[in-house]
Amino acid sequence: MNNASAASNLVRAGGRRPGRCTIRPIPLALLTRVFTWTGILSIGGGRAAFFYEALVVRRRGLRTEEFVQDYTLAQLLPGPNVSNLAITLGHRLAGFPGAGWALLAVIVPGLAVLLTLAPLYFGHGLAPTAVSLLHGMSAALVGLLLVTGIRPMGPGL
Repeated sequence: MNNASAASNLVRAGGRRPGRCTIRPIPLALLTRVFTWTGILSIGGGRAAFFYEALVVRRRGLRTEEFVQDYTLAQLLPGPNVSNLAITLGHRLAGFPGAGWALLAVIVPGLAVLLTLAPLYFGHGLAPTAVSLLHGMSAALVGLLLVTGIRPMGPGL
């Protein structure tokens, strides 16, 4: 491809490179902190709602359309959706290093919690109060999933 056709493709794309963040890239340290915080706070599903809140609503690092595009791609790719979403968002915001750090930042906190709680569970089982706590957490998860599905549609309705 020659320089003239590359320039015309860039102009047709609205002056930006396709697949890159159209607002502003996020520094790698901030991206890692946001994804680690999401990995720590999110339980089970609903991580997309945390990502949306952190990257679109609070930090304005992405537009809603960009987030929905990456979320759709993450669901279409084989593998766990949260890993795919972390990779696609990390790549959009900080390139290949961002994809790698975002994936690690989402997986490592959950792994640490699992390795900490597994010996307690297998050693003692679940107390009745823990069962009630898990039921409450599942209700909160349903709310998070509703927010994930409805909130990105808000501006387009």
